[in-house]
Amino acid sequence: MTVRRRHLLQLAGVAGAIGLTGCNGLGDGESDDDSQIDDDEPTDDHDDGEDEDDGEDEVEPDSPEITSFDLGIPEESGLLTYELSVEADDEIDEIWIETETGTETIPVGDTVFEDTGTIEAQPASINDVEVAAITSEEGESTLTAEQYAREFDVYDGEVDFDFSPHYLLFWSTHHGHPQFEETPADGPVAAVGEPEVEWYSQKVEDFDRHNREAFERHFDWMRGHGINRVQFNMGENDVEQDRIRMYRDEVELFDEMQIEFSHPIIQAFRRERDIFGDYEVMVEIIEAHDNVATIDGRHVVYFWGFAGLYHEEEIYDRIVDEYGSLEELVEEIRDALTIDDTEPFLVPDIWDVGEAWDDHGHEPDDLYDAIIACDGVSHWDSGLLNPSGEATPEEYLASMRDRITGTRAFAEEHDLEYIPFILPGFDDRDNEIWGEGRYAEPSPELLGEMADLAVEYSTVDLSFIATWNDWAEGHMLEPGTYDGEEYGTAYLEALQERMENAR
Repeated sequence: MTVRRRHLLQLAGVAGAIGLTGCNGLGDGESDDDSQIDDDEPTDDHDDGEDEDDGEDEVEPDSPEITSFDLGIPEESGLLTYELSVEADDEIDEIWIETETGTETIPVGDTVFEDTGTIEAQPASINDVEVAAITSEEGESTLTAEQYAREFDVYDGEVDFDFSPHYLLFWSTHHGHPQFEETPADGPVAAVGEPEVEWYSQKVEDFDRHNREAFERHFDWMRGHGINRVQFNMGENDVEQDRIRMYRDEVELFDEMQIEFSHPIIQAFRRERDIFGDYEVMVEIIEAHDNVATIDGRHVVYFWGFAGLYHEEEIYDRIVDEYGSLEELVEEIRDALTIDDTEPFLVPDIWDVGEAWDDHGHEPDDLYDAIIACDGVSHWDSGLLNPSGEATPEEYLASMRDRITGTRAFAEEHDLEYIPFILPGFDDRDNEIWGEGRYAEPSPELLGEMADLAVEYSTVDLSFIATWNDWAEGHMLEPGTYDGEEYGTAYLEALQERMENAR
């Protein structure tokens, strides 16, 4: 029921209380038949056909003006903050503020009203909030605004270590499900795109690209469990550029997150994308954001598949032809991402270079020179499952330990920082596009053990995580359902425990 409707019903109740029982002016005992007027009889003493003025026309009351009504998101769940200003010529009788969970009535008694406060709202949802201002002369104005209310209080405990989930901007997930309408009973996802194009669909009907409530909920979940930084994937396709701008412009909780970027550079070269166009968008977003994730005061960019630029011969030949060497490409990237004399902190995915170096050293080459021209090193998964295969969680953890210890040793040898990349498991068996049947059962327990390794070997109290929402490869932190089992926030809780007890 709207504020207006409820107010009119209240007035009707007052009218009934003072005996105005109908709109025909009948008293007790009179019938409608007795009140009928004969059309042939005159109704007054005038017969000149002119209407008599029965009095002055009814004057509509002046409406108050709601000059501002702004809603904010406090750190507590199930609440919204408001700032409200109202002005009127007549005395303002009361203000009503209505949400889905109830109505607050504020008596006023003045021609000007300004107030700030909090109101209850539906958690984990975007709430429509209506405000009504009513004067003593029954003038009324209403205004509606919307805002997201948290499901979780912002975590306010002490953390000794940070985790940064890798966030896929071309995905659009919803609570409990991946982005697709149908999923098989025996796996998390049936398809991840269109087979004829062999990568992600570009069709609007496949991806709900503007589900603001889902995106607010993602950051709500993160902040509620102590995760304050997030790594956005940028470079797969143009959808990502559009979506990151949409997050900036429309998603309130985006402003709270410390953002950094991952550039899938090997994919960009495979698809012959303009990589410097991606970097321009990164710079645009970083310059406009007040809360940038940094290492040593420098904005962070990770390069997924970096080592592949050297090992894929056709791509490497193109790089040499255009830039001279892989190392020189790195320097051009550094220049493109420098903002106001602040250079980026570049972190390449070096695959197994660290393990190879730790085992038997490595002859310097262009890949080696390009890696040490960066500022830190990382990796993705261990490679145990590539190009296909299955492993027990114990085998997968052991392979990740080798990758982590080898990369840390390489970093120390070359005066680079080391940021681990960990996963909760892997499952692309139902991925019909690029799935290879890779499987190591994902679980919060496995993620916790991976996180213990990250805490032990990171040189900067930070680890990247694959991923927030890659349902197609089965390594997602986002609360939902996997293989028919609702796991809720179990992965986030495993990370929160490590952040609290890292040192």
